Amino acid sequence: PMAHLIKKGSAQFFNIRGEFKSVFEIANPSKPEGRKTVPFYCLVRANGDNIDNLLRGFSENKKLISFSIACLQHSITASELIRLFGGMTVYAGGDEIFFFAPLVGNDGSTVFELCQRIQQKFYTFMKNHLPWSNIPTLSFGISIQRNSHQVYDAFVETGRLLNVAKQISDKNNTAIRLTNKDRKECIVINNDDIDALLDLFEAGLDICDGMVTIERKRLQLLESIAVIDEFENIILSVGDVARNGNLRPEEYL
Repeated sequence: PMAHLIKKGSAQFFNIRGEFKSVFEIANPSKPEGRKTVPFYCLVRANGDNIDNLLRGFSENKKLISFSIACLQHSITASELIRLFGGMTVYAGGDEIFFFAPLVGNDGSTVFELCQRIQQKFYTFMKNHLPWSNIPTLSFGISIQRNSHQVYDAFVETGRLLNVAKQISDKNNTAIRLTNKDRKECIVINNDDIDALLDLFEAGLDICDGMVTIERKRLQLLESIAVIDEFENIILSVGDVARNGNLRPEEYL
C-alpha cells in the first residue's frame, strides 16, 4: 500500500490501470508505429569503482558531505533517466543502482546507451564535487532475458556480471549476458568501446545475432592469432623469398 503513495516518478512502477507493471510490460514499452517489438527485458546493476579507496582518503567531513551530495544527485538523475527510458528503478542509493529496463526504450535508444548516459552524469557529479580526488567511474552488469524467464535468476546473474566487470584491471567496464532459450552468451566491454556494440543495433541486427556475432568474432580472431603464431616462422621465411623476387605470386599463395 505504501508504494501507491509515491507521487513523483510513479509512472516507473504502475501501468495505466494502476497495477504494478509486469516484466512483459517493461520489456515492451510504448513504441512508435512500425518499430519491432523485442521480447527481452534487462536487469541492470551499477556500482562505483574503487569507492572504498576513495572514502579512505577522506579526512574531512566536508569531503564526505561533498561525496554524499554527488551520490544523491546521481541517484535522482539516474532514476529519472530510467523512468523516461521506460524502465523501473528498484534501488538507487549512494553509488549503486539496480533497475529493470526494456532492451529498446521509449525514445528508440538501447539500454546500453541509457547506461552510457547514467555513467556520464555520474562522472560529471563526481568531478564537480570531488575536484581534489581521482574521479571514480561506474561499472555495469546487464542481464538480458526473454520475458518468459525467471526474474530472481536474472537478479542473481546481474550480481555475478558486475563482479566480472570489476575484475578487469581498469574496471570502468560493462559485462553483458544474453540468455536466449538454453544458450548464454557473455561479453565484457570497456565502456569507452561500447559504441562498437551499438553499431550492431543501428545495423538492424537482432539482439541474439548481435551478441553471438561479437562472441564469434572474438573467438575467430583468437583462432586466427593462434594459427599465425604457429606458422609465423614459415610465413616470414616465405615472405623473405617472395620479396627477393624468387617466388611467383601463385607460388607464394
